[in-house]
Amino acid sequence: MDNAVYVKLKGIVIQDLLKDPHRAQFHERELKTEDLTPEYRRAVEEALAELRAAQREGRAGVPLADERSS
Repeated sequence: MDNAVYVKLKGIVIQDLLKDPHRAQFHERELKTEDLTPEYRRAVEEALAELRAAQREGRAGVPLADERSS
């Protein structure tokens, strides 16, 4: 797995979800696709998990972990 590609893709997914949290449904459907690269699958899975955690804590819209630690 190419970590640089994963980080870039996760940033793109996070930006998409911050702009429109309803896009999570699109990304969840996308995960059901067989032909995703390992980097993209991991990026989407982790971004969605962080979005769900933020929503549970009532802090949706704040920077996700990837944005704070990169």
